[in-house]
Amino acid sequence: MKHTTTKKTTKRKNEAQEMDDLRARIRTAEAQLKASRTPKKQTPPKPYHPAYGTIGRDVDLGIGILLAEDATGHYEVLGPVATINEAIEIARHDFNNRLEELDHLGDPMHVEVYKVWSRNYDGEYSIAFEIREEDAIL
Repeated sequence: MKHTTTKKTTKRKNEAQEMDDLRARIRTAEAQLKASRTPKKQTPPKPYHPAYGTIGRDVDLGIGILLAEDATGHYEVLGPVATINEAIEIARHDFNNRLEELDHLGDPMHVEVYKVWSRNYDGEYSIAFEIREEDAIL
């Protein structure tokens, strides 16, 4: 009887420690999120492609590809986009979904930049536009 009581007490202590650790991780993540979301007064960048120059936000990209990339260079393909406006809309939606996942104790990739890739005149893919949180677009 004494042995099972000790096991239960140890189990409760471990569970309490795990909950404290989880709460600490959540507080740290919330603090990082707050620090990264400080409003800055900047005008959103104009879409610029090195080969094409300035690109209108509603110009048909053909088949553009939207990627979410973190600070270390890891990326996730979000899908095809036809215009930069569509890419911005999808990036906003993805960013909000990641925030919701974080609120529900998930561990989403922290996106540093969303990149829109499109084909240049030679048919090779190159970056047509970058969407960053600090650009006040998201």
